Formats: sequence, C-alpha cells, structure tokens
Amino acid sequence: IARDNKGAKVNWQFTAEDARIKLRRLYPTLDS
Repeated sequence: IARDNKGAKVNWQFTAEDARIKLRRLYPTLDS
C-alpha cells in the first residue's frame, strides 16, 4: 500500500507541474 501511495503522490506532482506549464502556454501574460 505504501508503494502505491508513493507512486500516486509522484504522479500527482507530475500532473500539477504539467498543468502549470500548460497554463503558462495558455496564459503567457501571467508569467511576468
């Protein structure tokens, strides 16, 4: 269970980072 939880956490972090990059591409004005 611990290993699955860890994997889910890493996957969430990657998703959050990817979403952040996508938001920058969609709204470059926010990256000032």
